[in-house]
Amino acid sequence: MDRRGFLQQLLAIGLIILTPPLQASPGTELESFTARFQVKRNGLPLGNLDLRLVINEGQYHYTGHTRPGAIIRWFMADEVHESSKGTYADRQVIPLSYEFRQGNGKVKKQTLLDFDWQAKKVWTDSEGARWSQAIAVGTHDKFSQQLALRLSLSEGVKAVSYPVADGGRVKNYHYQVAGNETINLPYGRLKCLKVKRNKDNHPPDYRIWFAPELDYLPVKIERKRKSGRYSIELLEFNGRSNPAAEAHD
Repeated sequence: MDRRGFLQQLLAIGLIILTPPLQASPGTELESFTARFQVKRNGLPLGNLDLRLVINEGQYHYTGHTRPGAIIRWFMADEVHESSKGTYADRQVIPLSYEFRQGNGKVKKQTLLDFDWQAKKVWTDSEGARWSQAIAVGTHDKFSQQLALRLSLSEGVKAVSYPVADGGRVKNYHYQVAGNETINLPYGRLKCLKVKRNKDNHPPDYRIWFAPELDYLPVKIERKRKSGRYSIELLEFNGRSNPAAEAHD
C-alpha cells in the first residue's frame, strides 16, 4: 500500500468517530470531556486519537486530533484535525461549522462546512472550490452526529438514522444496536452496547462499542478493510462520569 492509501486507512478509523438492556439515566446530558484512544491495524499500534468536547453556555466545540506513532511517522508524518462547532440546548445538537485539516505544519488538505439554517443550505469549501447543497432540519456533520447518537442511545433508541454532510454531499448514516458485550480495553473492563453502522444502502462498515457508564462514549470502533482490520480503543478518559473501570482479568 502506498503512503497516501495507508494514511487514508488511518484517518478512516481514527476519525470517525460512533439501546439499552444496560441502563444509564434516561436523557443523559452531554458533558465536557477529554479522551485518548489508540489506533491499531491488525492489532499493531499506528498512532493516537485525542478527542475533546467543551460544552459552555449553550455552545459546543468538539475536536479530534490524530497523530501517527513514532514508527509510522518515518513514512507518514501528517496529522489530522477535525472540529465541529454549534449549539446545544434542550438535548438538541445543531452544527454551525465543521473543519477537516490534514498536514503537519503546512496544510495539505482542508475542507470547511458552514451551515446556513435560515436558508436550509450547507456551504462546502474544499481545494479552492465552493458550493452549496440543500439540507433538511436534523442534518449533521461527521462529528456532530456522534454527539446526537450518544443522546439517542441514552434515551433507549435501538435504531436511528441521521443525514450527514459528508464528502460534498448528504449521506444517510444508519445505526442499529446489535446487543450487549463486556470488553477489555487499555482503559479497563467496560460493559457496552455494540452498535453496527452503515451508510445509505451499503452493508454495515463499522462496529462501535458505547459505554453507558461513560455517558455512552464510543470506547471501541472496528472496521475491516482489504488491507486489514482497523480499530481504535480507549486509553484515557477525563470527564464528569469517570468511574474506575474494572481491572483486566
